[in-house]
This record gives sequence, structure tokens and C-alpha cells, in this order.
Amino acid sequence: MNCKRILLGLALLFLTLFGTACTPQVRVERLLPPQELLADCEHATAPDERTNAGLVRWLKAEQYAMDVCNADKAALRAWAQEK
Repeated sequence: MNCKRILLGLALLFLTLFGTACTPQVRVERLLPPQELLADCEHATAPDERTNAGLVRWLKAEQYAMDVCNADKAALRAWAQEK
């Protein structure tokens, strides 16, 4: 009885090994994001407020938003060009 279990276990082991050895090689296919997501962001229009303080606030917010957005886009473009 013990011998049958050992033979059954070995048979299952070999069948498992032979079954997995014949599988096709895994092919990795990378999907890239659409080109619209890789394009740089457009600048916002200037505000209607024409005071110096308002323009400075708008300029700082615009520069920060463009830096963050374009850094994200540059990272996506670099990732898409990797092989």
C-alpha cells in the first residue's frame, strides 16, 4: 500500500513537470497610453484681473501647474520609449 502511494506521487510529480515544460513561452505585450496623454499641457488664459498682485498669483499658480503637468508627461514619454 505504501509502495502504491509513492508510485502514485512520483507519477503525479512527473506528469506535473512534463505538463508545465511544454507550455509556450510567455509573451509580454506592453500597451502604451494614447498620444493625447503624452502631449504637453496647454497654458491657461490670462486672468481678467489686471493688478500686479493678481498677475503674480496667477503666474505662480500657472508655473507650478505646468511644471507638475509637464513632468508627469515627460515621465510617461520616457516610459513609453523604454524597451
